[in-house]
Amino acid sequence: MLIHPVLILDDHEHWLALHERRLKNAGIDCHATQNSSEAIDWAIQNKIKVALIDEILFVPSISNSQEGELQRWQGKGVIRKIVEAGLIHTYFIFITDAPAKRSGWNTPGFLQEVFLQEIASLRRISGVINVINKSEIESSPEDSYAHLIDIIQRVNRSDKNSSQLVQTESWQGNFYKRLALIRININLTLFKIGVGNIGVANVKSKIEGDQIGQQDNQDRQ
Repeated sequence: MLIHPVLILDDHEHWLALHERRLKNAGIDCHATQNSSEAIDWAIQNKIKVALIDEILFVPSISNSQEGELQRWQGKGVIRKIVEAGLIHTYFIFITDAPAKRSGWNTPGFLQEVFLQEIASLRRISGVINVINKSEIESSPEDSYAHLIDIIQRVNRSDKNSSQLVQTESWQGNFYKRLALIRININLTLFKIGVGNIGVANVKSKIEGDQIGQQDNQDRQ
C-alpha cells in the first residue's frame, strides 16, 4: 500500500465502486464516500495528498430525500474547504460527466467547445491537476485508469518535484483530452451514418411498397 491514502468522492454508487476497485487493485489505499461533508472531514483528518472529486454532487438516493437534491458542498466547494484547512499541497483530479449532459450530445463542434471550456474552468482552480470526463473512461477504461493511477502514484512520491509534476500532467492531460474528443467525434459520426442508413432503408422500403401496391391495383383492373 502507498503511504498516503486517496480520497474518492462521487455521488453515483456505480462510479464510486468502480474507482475504488480499480485503485485498490493497483495497491492504492483509498477512502470512498458519496457524502461531501464526510469527504471534507476525512481529508483534513488524514492530511491527504490527492483526491478524486466528482464535480456535481446530488444527495444519495434514500427514502426521505428529494430526487435531484444537491448536496451542500459541490466539487469546487469541497476543494476550497480542504485547501482552507491548510492542505495547500493537496492535488485534485476532477471526474465529471457534466459537459456531455449539458450539451445533449449535439454536434461534435458544440460538444468540443463545451468540453474544453469546462476543462479550462476547472483547471484554473488551485490544486487541480487534471480533469477526466466519464465518457473517456467509458470509451477506454484500461487506458484511462492506467493514466489516472500513474498520476496518483507520482503525486504520492513527488514532494520535491510538485511543480514539475503539474507541468508534466498539464501536457499529458491535454493530450488525453484531445484523444477523448477524437473518440467522441468518431462515435457521433458513426451514429449519424447509422441513422442515415436507416432513413435510406425506410425510403427504399416505402418506394418498393408503393410499387407493389400500384402493380396489385393494375392486376385487379
